[in-house]
This record gives sequence, structure tokens and C-alpha cells, in this order.
Amino acid sequence: MRSRSWKAKQRGTERHGEFIAGKFEFEHGNVDQAHRYFDSALRFQSENSTILIYYAALLVRTGKPTQALPYAQRAVRTAPNSPDAYTILGYSQFACDRTKEAIASWKHSLELRPDSAVQQFLAKHSVKTPSRRTSPSVKAAILSFTTRQTDF
Repeated sequence: MRSRSWKAKQRGTERHGEFIAGKFEFEHGNVDQAHRYFDSALRFQSENSTILIYYAALLVRTGKPTQALPYAQRAVRTAPNSPDAYTILGYSQFACDRTKEAIASWKHSLELRPDSAVQQFLAKHSVKTPSRRTSPSVKAAILSFTTRQTDF
């Protein structure tokens, strides 16, 4: 008979697998499948900042920035020293036309860790432009952000 701790460890591994599968599907453009995996992972680890960051990125990328914002905010609350949490919060805010807040989030991200991609995006979008709701530049920035090496 297996011990209780082994079963708990096994469940933890399965839940981590849900996130890994979601990340894989997201990076390969299978957003519906990624959504299901991330949703499942969050049911068991609702305060995991890495899952929250990826889920927020998925929602922004699929044109649902207002739904993404609470997840990005939770990621920041859960991991207040994570530059990645502040970066995705900025993308979510920007996609919701909350430019001033987005700029503040990106600047805070840069204080935590310099990042040339965030600096370039910040410089490009500091000037007010028409609606950014899931614009191609936001989608491209999020895809780039989630596929490069991060702190997660």
C-alpha cells in the first residue's frame, strides 16, 4: 500500500503536468486546449503566480483583456517581486486601454529586472495611440514574452 505522502506527491506532479501541457499548447497556438489545461491547473493551484501569468497572457492574446486583468493582478499579489508578473499586468492593462497603469507596471518590472523587450515595448507605446485591444503588437509582445526565458 502506498503512503499518503506518495499520493499527495503524485497529485502534485499531475497538477504540474496540467500547467506544462497548457504552456506547450499555448506556445503552439492551440489556445482552446491551453485554456482547458490552465483552467484545470488553477483549480488546484489558484495562487500559483506562474500559472496566473500564463493564463492572463492567454486571455489577452485571445482578445479577453478584461478577463485577464484579475489574473494578472493576482499574479502580482502572489509574487510581488516578480518582474514577469508586472510585465503581464502591463500588457493586460494596456490591452484594456489603461495606458498610464500599464506604463507604471512596466516601469516597475524594469526596476526588478532590466529587459530590452519590455523597454522597447514601453518606448514604442508610451505615446497615446488608438485602441490597443489585442492589437497585433500586443499579441506579438505576449507571444515573445511567454516563449523566451523567464523567471517562472
